[in-house]
Amino acid sequence: LFNITTLQRVNLYECGLKGSIREGFIDALGGCSNNTLADLDLSSDNLQGNLPDSLGKLKYLRFTSMWSIGNLSSLTILDLSFNSMNATVLQNIGQLTRIITENHFWNLSRLYRFALSSISKSVIFNLSRDWVPSYSLSEITVSNCQLGPGFPTWLRTQVELSQLTLSVAGISDMIPVWFWNLTSSLWWVDLSDNQFRGKLPGSVSFGYNIGAWHLSLGNNLFCGPVPSNIGQRMSKVINLDLSRNFLNGSIPASINQMETLSFLNLSSNCLSRTILRKLQGLRKLVILDLSKNNLLGDVTSSLCALPSLIFLKLSCNNLSGELFSVLKNCSGLLSIDLGENRFSGTIPDLCEFHNLHIIGLAQNNLSGTIPKCLGHLEAFTYLGPYSYELPSTQHIRFLQHVEIVSKGNVIDLSSNDLKGDIPDHITELSALVTLNLSWNHLSGNIPENIGNLQRLESSIPDSMISMTLLNHLNLSFNKLSRQIPTGNRFQTFNDPSIYQENPELCGPPL
Repeated sequence: LFNITTLQRVNLYECGLKGSIREGFIDALGGCSNNTLADLDLSSDNLQGNLPDSLGKLKYLRFTSMWSIGNLSSLTILDLSFNSMNATVLQNIGQLTRIITENHFWNLSRLYRFALSSISKSVIFNLSRDWVPSYSLSEITVSNCQLGPGFPTWLRTQVELSQLTLSVAGISDMIPVWFWNLTSSLWWVDLSDNQFRGKLPGSVSFGYNIGAWHLSLGNNLFCGPVPSNIGQRMSKVINLDLSRNFLNGSIPASINQMETLSFLNLSSNCLSRTILRKLQGLRKLVILDLSKNNLLGDVTSSLCALPSLIFLKLSCNNLSGELFSVLKNCSGLLSIDLGENRFSGTIPDLCEFHNLHIIGLAQNNLSGTIPKCLGHLEAFTYLGPYSYELPSTQHIRFLQHVEIVSKGNVIDLSSNDLKGDIPDHITELSALVTLNLSWNHLSGNIPENIGNLQRLESSIPDSMISMTLLNHLNLSFNKLSRQIPTGNRFQTFNDPSIYQENPELCGPPL
């Protein structure tokens, strides 16, 4: 391999390599005076330690997905993602400029993309605030590194940026006004998981003339209202994540003008007032998460009438309305979570909900019985690999919703006022992973075939200790986890066989 003087590309991406990069390896690649190696990819491996100085011998290298040093004057792309290398960034990098600091990478005149992530957040950037780089990057990704605490002012010179990710970057600062005007070509912005503070400006206009666009400001310290003109200024946005901040006030009416919006996450804020009429124009909306706010008012069937909507999460608010009306047009959903609200009425028959995988109705004011039709939901009986073709959208990066669904099916009807028997048909939901019927007024016997639900997995709730009249218990052959409760009747359930084949269950009598 090392005698091939015409070798131009070495791709060892995600090969499970461990340890350090040995000098001999790089020496062999660059040992010939006429070596032509241009591409070297060692990304997504478990490499550690220092980079060999001999890397600088690869003078024709134009693409490297690892931490590079030396006289790489032809380098155009540097990707350092998903490794465990440590050090202060660029202390031993030599003459490489056009990336981060004013003292390094001086010869990289053609570099246009930079990506660096750290597994242990051990990479530290040491940049002066008045540094003016001589280059212009189009893509920058810095994740899980210490770039802050100040906002990187050198970004002001990067007028050709199209994609910017500074997530988990240790920044605790306000976003300067000039940043919101870097809009000529910028269409992807991810500043999530930092400590940015201040209000969102009404002048934000990213993506105004661009067809595909993404903005993620989640898990920061932003406060104040969502800008009232957000719909006009971001009319082309596709993914918008403002979750886990301190935003207050109402959802602005202009949001209804964001006709290309596919993903909207405003969860874990302090938003209030009504919501529905402001969302009826979002006909391409696929995922809507407004959970953990202070939203008020009735929810009607018009929300589920959005033709592309498949994930709806409104839990932990003060929403109300008759559940029958709320779910009237929701038969196309994969997941619905209305838990911890003030919805009332009975649970309607759900026979037409062919795609539904998650039903969250806990902690409401629901009455009546558990509908027998619940036992006929098609998605809860399918044990094969899960797949679902999302509507045609671009850049949906928030597929944790899909991942949750793919891991199994959930029914949570706990903490309501449900009465009557547990329907026998519920035992036919062979793909059910989580079933919670606690804190209701159910009566009668537990269905005889409850053991058919062999995919159920969870912990044994401590509240079962209060079941002082319980005489028989068998939880074997499930996927239960954590500690077996102690006290009351559990002290008498000392036969290990009633807990067998639960690998993650622990405690006596096991």
